[in-house]
Formats: sequence, structure tokens, C-alpha cells
Amino acid sequence: MPTDGNTNRIAGLEELLKAQASKGPAPVEDWNPPYCGDIGMRIRRDGVWLYQGSPIGRMALVKLFAGVLRKDADGRHYLVTPAERVDVAVEDAPFLAVEMEVRGSGPAQSLTFRTNVDDIVAAGREQPFRFAVEPGSGGLKPYLLVRGRLEALVKGPPVSVGPFLFRPEHLLMLVVAGGSAALLYWTLHHTRFGLGIRTVIDHRRAAQIVGVPVNRVLMLAFVLASAIGGLAGFLIAATDHQITPMFGMWATTKGLIAMMLGGLGSVPGAILGGIALGVVEAHTQGLFGPQVRDLVAWGLLFAVLALWPGGLMGGRQLSQAAAVQRRV
Repeated sequence: MPTDGNTNRIAGLEELLKAQASKGPAPVEDWNPPYCGDIGMRIRRDGVWLYQGSPIGRMALVKLFAGVLRKDADGRHYLVTPAERVDVAVEDAPFLAVEMEVRGSGPAQSLTFRTNVDDIVAAGREQPFRFAVEPGSGGLKPYLLVRGRLEALVKGPPVSVGPFLFRPEHLLMLVVAGGSAALLYWTLHHTRFGLGIRTVIDHRRAAQIVGVPVNRVLMLAFVLASAIGGLAGFLIAATDHQITPMFGMWATTKGLIAMMLGGLGSVPGAILGGIALGVVEAHTQGLFGPQVRDLVAWGLLFAVLALWPGGLMGGRQLSQAAAVQRRV
């Protein structure tokens, strides 16, 4: 956790930068303040800014810091103010080009990009592209010069489906997750193994009486759950491009909320709960900021469970389980 001294320091930086922003773009290339060390600022390869290991959730603050970011001839990145210069560790490029607009055609065609911190850059002689070989895959990664020596990694343009925009990797995650959910549903409802799992869940003792190999079913269910967890971990790693001690924790928490919203034991309910949670979180973040996003997610869960204890689609499973308990 950040210490009080570092917390006060970043708050002081914020106030200084706000005052400077009111005077126009910061002339960071002309400033030469003393070097004041490392305060724990880092930019991940996916464009997320971290302070003392925690993501900076306020986009306005990220944009303030991006406005005074500078890359020197030694290849190091710094936050620069008239009073001090501090280190920023950058995993790849400090910015991402997330949107592209194409105008005209032929020799008169122009490309304009928007970065993840809302810089608008027109590619050309003053802001050229460069290509670097990606270690491991051997593929080429395009970079666009934004200002000074700062570059943006050009990501693939979003995929448009009607009014919705998807990152390609997110669309792949959606397709794989949907296919996996359909396969799981078919396994649970159309195979002997699935019937065994549902029987053990409904009443373990009754399953033993009718000859279901309970221990074997439980072991295979554990293997199936581990395989699904491994697939989910692979998809998250492919999107986040890194593995940390808290890797996947956000997905685990949000997955539990989605399952309880939809109804435990219902695969379609889990999908519906995930979609509902995503829509609510996206609108909450857009209207009120990321600070209240998780609060609204948990509030939605409590409200749904208060009205429908079995979740949106779990009432039938609860009724069936209660009927089995009464018969046994």
C-alpha cells in the first residue's frame, strides 16, 4: 500500500499539474528540473497506469500525468514538472492507438489516430510509423510517434457489430466463452456424466442408493472445473498480457456475481448475469466513474437476490431441488 508520504506527494503532483494545465500544454521538453527518484509509477503494456502497484482508476488524473510525460535520449521515461522529475517504468509503449479514422483515398489518403489518453495524432512526416520485431513471435509491431520521443503502439482497430465496438481479443474471448458454455450445458443435460453430476448435486445419498459412483463423478467434475478454469486463465492472460499475484482475481469476483445474478446451477443464467453485469458496470463507469462501479455491482446482486433468491433463472432449480428433498 502507498505510504502517507507518497500519497501526499502524488496529491501534490496532481495539484501542480492542474494549475499548469490551466495555462495550456506543458512545455516538458524545455523543463530541466532536478531528478527526484522513483515514486512507483508504471505503465503496463495494456496502457494501464499503476501507482505503487495499484491501478490509477481516475482517467482525468491519468491524462494529467500523460500530459507531462517525457522520454529522454537515454530511453527512460519521466514525469516532468517545473520543480521535479521522477521515473516512470514503461513496459512497452506509454500510449496505445485505439481508434483510427481514414479519410480520402490514393495519395491523398490520411490516417488519424486517437490514443487511450485522447491524444489526436495525424500520421505523416512529423509523426511517422516505425516497426519493431516482437520477441518470440517474430511478428512486426507498429508504433506511431505522438510527440517528442513518446510513441503509441497501434492496436488492431475495434470490430464493429451494429452499434457495438469490440476489441478483437475481447471478441475472441466472447466467442470462446460462449462456445465453452454451450458445450458445458450439453454435457450437463445430454450425457450420463452430466446426469450423474446433477444427481449428486440434488441428493448425494440418493445418488449412492441408485448406484451412481459418487466419488468418481466428483473427481471428474473437479477435473472439468479445473479445465474450465485453465481456459479462463489463458483467455485472461491473452487479454492482460501479464501474470501477477492477483492475476484473475477481478474475473473470479465478477464471475461469482454473474453466477449468483443468473442463478446457481443455471448455465444460461450465468451468461445472462454476466451480460447484465457488464452492461450495468459500463454505464455506471461512464456516468459516475470507476470509483462506484464495484459498489453498484454488489448493490445489483443484493437487490436481485432480495427479490429473486434463486437469481434471475435459478428459481426453477431451487424448486426442483426442494421437491427432491421432500420426496427423499
